[in-house]
Amino acid sequence: MIRIVAAAVGCFLLVGLPTRSAAQPGEAAGVSTAEVLQRSVMAEATYVANVFPHRRAVIGSAVDGRVEDYPVDAGQAVSAGDTLALIRTATINIELAAAEAEKELRAAELAELQNGSLDEEIALAEAQMAAAEAAAKYTLSRFQRAEKLFRDSAGLSQEEFEAARSESLRAAATLEQARNQLKLVRDGPRPEKIAQAKARLEMQKQVVAGIDDRIKKYTLRAPFDGFVSREHTEVGAWVSQGDAVAEVIEIDPLEVVVNVPEASIPFVSMGESCTVRIEALPGRVVEGQIAAIVPEGDVRARSFPVRIRVPNPQREGQPRLLPGMMARVALPVGETELALLVPKDALNLAGDAATLIKVVGGKAAPVKVRKGASFGGLIQVFPAVPASLAAGDAVVVRGNERLRPGQAVAVRSTLDSAALFDGP
Repeated sequence: MIRIVAAAVGCFLLVGLPTRSAAQPGEAAGVSTAEVLQRSVMAEATYVANVFPHRRAVIGSAVDGRVEDYPVDAGQAVSAGDTLALIRTATINIELAAAEAEKELRAAELAELQNGSLDEEIALAEAQMAAAEAAAKYTLSRFQRAEKLFRDSAGLSQEEFEAARSESLRAAATLEQARNQLKLVRDGPRPEKIAQAKARLEMQKQVVAGIDDRIKKYTLRAPFDGFVSREHTEVGAWVSQGDAVAEVIEIDPLEVVVNVPEASIPFVSMGESCTVRIEALPGRVVEGQIAAIVPEGDVRARSFPVRIRVPNPQREGQPRLLPGMMARVALPVGETELALLVPKDALNLAGDAATLIKVVGGKAAPVKVRKGASFGGLIQVFPAVPASLAAGDAVVVRGNERLRPGQAVAVRSTLDSAALFDGP
């Protein structure tokens, strides 16, 4: 009899005593709740993307020659206009010096014509004309005397008479020549002569400019600010026209290229902002802007390349983001709509089915829902019965695993759902 009583007492201790972890029938279960939010949201999807330089230029030689200087290395930062390589220019420098000297000669000739005659030149011409006038008067007087004697048959021969007349005519021609020469000296060069000199000078200037341009081709420069990504030659090497010498990339900004499926491409718009996460920098989120939507897609993948421009300022002389990195880009995949949002912890998942517990009159009321897109710590839900869930309802986020339909609940704390929202 004693053994039966002891056994009964043992069973009471093992079975009859309540545990602290489970609510007793009629006792309210302690839970934490959060409010159902309603927000205008746009469904987004995250795509894997690749980081590329904004610009890439392969600098090639425009001339044949030997590399005389190569002052850059791969990875070196360069600014627009910096020298990447110098091709030997000794011979062409000699050509330039000769062309410059010819240009100075043409300029001096033009200046001489434009300045006109010197005072000394005018004085000399005037003196020459005065001498010609005197000689003309003298020879004319002699000719007149010879003519009188010849007519009077005063012993002057025909030959002497002809000589006097010829000398007079020659003196008159010399006087006319001196007069014209004085006029030319006073008037200065003809406009046509000055125009010809100007044309010769301009022609020589173009010759010099052409040689200058050729010399510029012997100096290869960076086309924009960036970094040298590849070296293709070295000092002493021979390069032919068209050979690659160096490769320069611009990485501020960068371009993130993502392939978007054709079903989602209508919701992507030029100029819109989007978030970009870099896999190599955990927790690093950068803001990008859609710069281009390539209008030709991949016929096999049925996707279209979207180019997103991302700023990439340097820190301590080094860029944080580098071409070749992997990124993840969040882009819209649907229209803006009003959505019911609940904390992710409010969902009880069983395979593809999802249920949340709504608090109605202090009791647990299960609501079947379908999951939608995530927005930070919240998730969009679609109730199976539209009227079963509304904005402002309280849903259980902690202690909801073992609640039974209709079980009494006691709200111990309330979470701020709005603080979990991360959306447009």
